[in-house]
Order: sequence, then structure tokens, then C-alpha cells
Amino acid sequence: LELAKEAAARSIELIFPTDRVGVIAFDDAASWVVPMTELNDPDYVASAIGTIQSGGGTDILAGIQAMAKVLPDDPAKVKHVILLTDGQTAYPEDCSKLGMEMAAAGITISTVAVGADADGQLLHDIAAAAQGRFYPVADPATIPEVFIKEAQVVRRSMIVEETFSPQIVYLLSEILTGVSTALPPLDGYVLT
Repeated sequence: LELAKEAAARSIELIFPTDRVGVIAFDDAASWVVPMTELNDPDYVASAIGTIQSGGGTDILAGIQAMAKVLPDDPAKVKHVILLTDGQTAYPEDCSKLGMEMAAAGITISTVAVGADADGQLLHDIAAAAQGRFYPVADPATIPEVFIKEAQVVRRSMIVEETFSPQIVYLLSEILTGVSTALPPLDGYVLT
């Protein structure tokens, strides 16, 4: 838990003040430790994360449901969740189903499975359903790296400057009539 709290606090440092952040803690119930807000006071958010205590049980579904009630109406342009857990849940099918519903609403979920007893298959399925990434963590000391990586992925530039060769997949426009399938390489693109 201490490493998870450190990871969350360190990832806050990578978020811009105009970005929005929220933190949910869950054991046998879920509660907002930091309600969704603009990150204009990172010290407050880090301090609030530090107050999270370990409790009994692991109700992953309660945590996802708490997110699902708030995030669809949140004004953030990019809505991404990092779900970290060392346990299992009584309703695995409902978690994956809700993950798909969140992805349909434009909300992605990446999952971090911590510990040998974590249900890696369930967390993989949730991440896949919610169009996120799955991280099985054998060494809890690497949790901060995962959070930082996720924060960087979400905050990355929409301009990618790298050489690639475009490929025609569908001829949807007459403008491509007569264009060879061997197109010249380009030096960048804009993510959409």
C-alpha cells in the first residue's frame, strides 16, 4: 500500500495544473479520497493519497462503479483510470462488462496486478475491455514506474515525429484512384 501511495503521488507530479484528477480507495466499499478536480493543488492531492489506509476485502467492482458514476459527466477531454489492486472480486464478469461500457463512453482503464494472489486474468480482461494496458507487477517496488509510465502515455503529445510508411487500407475516396500502393515514407503524423 505504501508503494502504491508513493506511485500515485509521484504520478501527480507529471500532470499539468489544468488537468483533472480523482482518487478512489476501495476495500469492501469504495470512497472518493480526492473527488474529481483540477490539479491546482498537487500537495493537497498527495497529502490526501497519504491518508489511505488498508482495510478488509477487495471489491474491485465497487471502485469501478464509483468511477462510472462520475467520469462520464466529467469535463476532462482525456479520461483514463489506473486501477491498482492486490486482490480479487466477487463479480468478475460485471467488472469486464462495466469496463466495456466505460470504453464506449470514452474512458480507458489500465490495470496493475500486485502480488501473487492477484487475479491477473481478470485484470487483463478489464484492461482489454476498457482499451487500456495490463501490468502484472511481481516486484511492488516497480509500482511507481508503472504509474509514471501511464501518466506519460496519457500526457504525450498528439504529434508523433517518426518515419513510417503509410498504407492504403480502403479506397474510400476517388482522390486515391491511380495512387500506387507503394507510398513514400513520411516523417510524422497526428494521433486521433
